[in-house]
Amino acid sequence: MGRVLVWVGYVALCGLIVALTIQNRQLRTVNQQLQDQATYMSSGLAVGSHVARADTRQVGGGPIAIGGESSANTLLYFFSTRCHFCNASQPAIAQLARQAPDHGAMVVGVGLPPYNELPALVRSGKAPYSIVSDDDGRLRQAFAIQSTPTVLILDRSGTVTFKSVGQLDAATTAQINSALAGKFTNQRGAMP
Repeated sequence: MGRVLVWVGYVALCGLIVALTIQNRQLRTVNQQLQDQATYMSSGLAVGSHVARADTRQVGGGPIAIGGESSANTLLYFFSTRCHFCNASQPAIAQLARQAPDHGAMVVGVGLPPYNELPALVRSGKAPYSIVSDDDGRLRQAFAIQSTPTVLILDRSGTVTFKSVGQLDAATTAQINSALAGKFTNQRGAMP
């Protein structure tokens, strides 16, 4: 009789451990989703925001205007050369930059620290788009950037029509391509 109670207690304890493990995994997933949403909502201007024109200079090049009235939809890619998620997103951004002229659009990378690595990126040819250095923090502040990578798409009037925060996946890249063509907007600023 005593042995049976020990085994019943043992089985009950094992069941409790399994149940707590499952619940812990679910709580970690919910916690990660909440962190992702908080990061997403806090980085970058909200969809529908209008951006005033900001004049700046390309790394190793001439002047460029960002925001305000423009002849093209503009993808702004805020990144850092030391950001793992930015580096993983780089091939997708490069592909979007190659397709942008087909949509009458342009891509501008806004480099965040470390700034001294931006000229080498431009020389490498891995970034087939204009890159500006935000070494005074003016663009990061104007666009409310809190984390990288952040992608904002501005329409020709300078209004944010699309926002994505975090590493790009295939679905988000397709949405960005459609948004550059003026065919997609994430109006509520929901996570793509």
